[in-house]
Amino acid sequence: GKNICEGGEEMDNKFGVEQPEGDEDLSKEKGHGGCGRYQPRIRRLGLELYAEWKHVNEDSQEKKILLSPERVHEIFKRISDEECFILGMDPKYARPEWMIC
Repeated sequence: GKNICEGGEEMDNKFGVEQPEGDEDLSKEKGHGGCGRYQPRIRRLGLELYAEWKHVNEDSQEKKILLSPERVHEIFKRISDEECFILGMDPKYARPEWMIC
């Protein structure tokens, strides 16, 4: 798998809404290019999840961290409404942070 956030070549501008035929060019826009940060590999050990990096972005970053439900909830709360649509969720009815009890 990919270890660096690179983004795609193009993104669906209408978030899954089908366009009339012949309007394909209007529904696509250039991808953002990604943030360039190294992405972790998620490992499960019993009931705990750990994020492990082969490479780190800064010297102070740890190579392995526990992903507690509280930490995941904080990460999910930062997902924007636009990103929810990209993930296939309507933020009015289903936000990622609502999926953690």
